[in-house]
Amino acid sequence: MGIVFVILIHLVLIFFISSITGLIWIILICILSKSKNRTRKIIFAGLTPYVGLYSLYFFVLFGSIIVSQLKGVDEGIGDCWYVTIKDKCNLTFIDLPEQSYLKDDDKTIIEGIACIQQEDYKLTGVTHDSIFFSYDINSKAFQRYKSETELLKANNKQKFNLIKAIDYYSDKKDEVAGTSLILVGIISIILTIFILFGLKKLIIRNKQIDNNILV
Repeated sequence: MGIVFVILIHLVLIFFISSITGLIWIILICILSKSKNRTRKIIFAGLTPYVGLYSLYFFVLFGSIIVSQLKGVDEGIGDCWYVTIKDKCNLTFIDLPEQSYLKDDDKTIIEGIACIQQEDYKLTGVTHDSIFFSYDINSKAFQRYKSETELLKANNKQKFNLIKAIDYYSDKKDEVAGTSLILVGIISIILTIFILFGLKKLIIRNKQIDNNILV
């Protein structure tokens, strides 16, 4: 599923959620508010979910794209997830966790990775087809092994702590971009609040200004 298609689905969902939320708020204003500027409050209540949710969504989306470019991780939407391991080497997933592969300098090293371990510039792992492998990011040396025993023998019987590739991806993404994504969320919320405050000032407070002029 492409990123554009996913965004369109998100926009449609936001529209429905905003419509339902806005309708509920309008009904509450009609029942509870008896003030002279009730009409403007109704307009504000109806617009707030659309303006607030769409603003927040686009702020988060643009912030995630910036983080993606700076940190070497995916934007968090779409059918492709990836995280940079070292330099130009990254672990990528397409559609499903099972469809994973190791890529370095735009060259696919191995596909179908089930479990993986990283020790500085050295990667060790096993595929869903039970093929063990090792890859040195520095030297670009790649080696396949028929069994775990063969892998252990080639590495002086050193024990490995392999974890699921999807778990490694999650941990690595948190390590690489976790703080940045949190910052994007906080900034997005603050900007959205300012926009809603401006909307309120534009719709409701203008009524008060108009009244003062008439007086």
